[in-house]
Amino acid sequence: MSSVTVRFDIFEIDLRAGELRKQGRLVKLQEQPFRILSLLLERCGEVVTREELRQNLWPADTFVDFDHGLNSAVARLREALCDSADKPRFIETVAKRGYRFIGPLGDGGLALSKVADVAALVDKTPAGKYARGKAWMTGIPLMVLVCAIGLWAFYRKTAERPLPSIEVVPLVSLRGFQVTPAFSPDGKQVAFRNGDGAHNTGIYTALVGGEKSLRLTSDSGDCCPTWSPDGRQNLFYHCDSRPGRHRTPGIQGTRSHGNRARLVARREVSGLPRSQCGGFASLLDLIAFVCRLQHAAADLTSWRIT
Repeated sequence: MSSVTVRFDIFEIDLRAGELRKQGRLVKLQEQPFRILSLLLERCGEVVTREELRQNLWPADTFVDFDHGLNSAVARLREALCDSADKPRFIETVAKRGYRFIGPLGDGGLALSKVADVAALVDKTPAGKYARGKAWMTGIPLMVLVCAIGLWAFYRKTAERPLPSIEVVPLVSLRGFQVTPAFSPDGKQVAFRNGDGAHNTGIYTALVGGEKSLRLTSDSGDCCPTWSPDGRQNLFYHCDSRPGRHRTPGIQGTRSHGNRARLVARREVSGLPRSQCGGFASLLDLIAFVCRLQHAAADLTSWRIT
């Protein structure tokens, strides 16, 4: 492909090759300053606005600081031409508008009528295509950076959100061990068996968040309390624990405010010194529970409240 050269002063520019030479020696000039020089030569003696330069240098979807980028590109062009903004020989600044090429074209240079046609070829040269591709590739890291900052800010805010505090407090302050707890249907009370090996063994109830416990029974053979569906009665397993007494397990009940317990169901267990029961569930007037007698398999039993 033949060269298309424009000469001015001691410089010549090859628009097809994208090269600037000074007295025959190649001058290093980046793509954007070269394109600015081509555009100014195209309209030699006329003002080329900053907006026109911006549109020719960067695609519409490029995210850069246009003013800073344009100023920097013009400064590099002037440096390559040994020109000055204060006393320009080639590139004149038109305040608040743009720039103008004021240098005379040398003899043997391309006619001004042909400069515009050749300048349009710059976009089609590999250098021109590279410039647009480079601008697009420059924008990709910027978008990735913006997305990364957004994600970091989101997850930092999420991580700094305080977790709900959980305070563990004792329900009761009795001596001994509290086992087989059962909450009332409304969740305001809890029934349990307390055992300390002395005189405080039996079935108790307590208000959730309250300070005092209410003792319902005083037999060490009482355990595994449960509640009636309306929350007004406590049912529990009872086995006579007094020495020398025949143990006849049964279900007893008492009002939740602590009246005397009464027998509501009984099951005879003959010849066995011991039994273990638990897992009560009451429904209307029926009681179901699992009972495992010593050396025997567990069975499921349901009794009707009498």
